[in-house]
Amino acid sequence: NKFIPDNFSHEQSLIFDTQNGLVIFNSCSHAGADNILKEVTDIFPSKKIYAIIGGFHLFPLKDEEIKDFAKRVKETGIKKIITGHCTGERAFNILKEELQDSALQFYTGFEIDL
Repeated sequence: NKFIPDNFSHEQSLIFDTQNGLVIFNSCSHAGADNILKEVTDIFPSKKIYAIIGGFHLFPLKDEEIKDFAKRVKETGIKKIITGHCTGERAFNILKEELQDSALQFYTGFEIDL
């Protein structure tokens, strides 16, 4: 009957090394999509990240925080950001506005060539 801080050690990312660059697949990014991007960059410093796929858990953030995240994604050179349900519709719309064709939403039956 008490709260225990989560260290997110149970949440893992799957990373594909493709001819276009690294593709990160994550579930809900509870540890923070920014943190995941930083960790992958630290582990693979000579590789470019082509895409990140997953829920980004952005729905509780303020609009400016979401825009700041989109700016950081642009700065990394990531070509595709494909979001899931826990990103939130409002957050996705902001990402789409900021990242345009680079931002997609996945859905049941969604297919992508890597």
